[in-house]
Amino acid sequence: MEPNEPKVENLQVKRKLASIQKVDDILPIESDPQKEIAKILGWQVVVDKDEYKKEDIVVYFEIDSKLPDDRWCEDMAFYDFRVNTVTVAGVLSQGMIKHISTFKNFEKKNIGDDVTEELDVTKYDEEERSTSIIENKEFPIHLMPFTDEPRVQSEPKYLKLFEGKPYVGTLKYDGSSCSFILNPENKEDLWVCSRNKIVDPKKKNDFWKIAEKYKIKEKLQKFPDYAIQGEMYGPGIQKNLLGMKELKFAVFNVYSSSQKRGLDYDELVKVCTDMDLPYVAVIDRGDSFKYTMDDLFALVKGNYEGTNNQREGIVFRLAKNWYGQNSRASFKIISNDFLLK
Repeated sequence: MEPNEPKVENLQVKRKLASIQKVDDILPIESDPQKEIAKILGWQVVVDKDEYKKEDIVVYFEIDSKLPDDRWCEDMAFYDFRVNTVTVAGVLSQGMIKHISTFKNFEKKNIGDDVTEELDVTKYDEEERSTSIIENKEFPIHLMPFTDEPRVQSEPKYLKLFEGKPYVGTLKYDGSSCSFILNPENKEDLWVCSRNKIVDPKKKNDFWKIAEKYKIKEKLQKFPDYAIQGEMYGPGIQKNLLGMKELKFAVFNVYSSSQKRGLDYDELVKVCTDMDLPYVAVIDRGDSFKYTMDDLFALVKGNYEGTNNQREGIVFRLAKNWYGQNSRASFKIISNDFLLK
């Protein structure tokens, strides 16, 4: 049976790959007088000297943006129209900016407006590409949320939101997101999902191998109110930076259909214990969040346990009531060292 059309808009967390922003500052680069740093939100982009000035209104393109083969971005053809983290003149550059005047009918746009779809920008998803999945249905967003978390550099407001509140920071595994839920019309039918799709059950790929290895269908039949979301990692997924010898899985979200919310971390631990499922490890936890952006970049540095491989990042959530009616109090911080590698 095809899943119903999405009805609950607040479950969607859409990443603004292209948005209207203001240049917060312009800084010189000592090693190259012909280049400057443009500060945008929590990001910095290396630009040509005098090309931009403070307070300029621009379109900012986040890293992982896949640009269309269009005239306004023809200079990105060398990079296959993909926006990456790079170093220029020895300085980190994350993203790309264009003057708002580059685009027609953008003069009435407001700061923060999402223009991703308008400019035909998509996400370059190495995670999805690396698993070679064959999919057949859209993700059932009406039943559980997408798994992507906003980057704090793009949403620095989260620092203020979290300030002084109890929080939990869990390890971000360098793997591939997957979600599991029973078909609401037939509890014998397990929907196995990648980040964006329901995966074809005829293709016994890694997503289905995880479902079978951890007996997820049988466990959800005992706890039918829940959807299970987590990260699979191991050989053949990304670069297997955790050094696993077999496929593994760690739950990072349990969504309650009846309560229409993601469970808090301690609740998640209890459910995973009852269901005999592994869950994400805590990297940091406290009663009062006090981190600055620089603090977070220092905290995220480190290797995956037992390896010399830089860990990808940390996901932060409020310890209590992180999942509201119209928002999710969570964000991720990705290591710049990881991105450069």
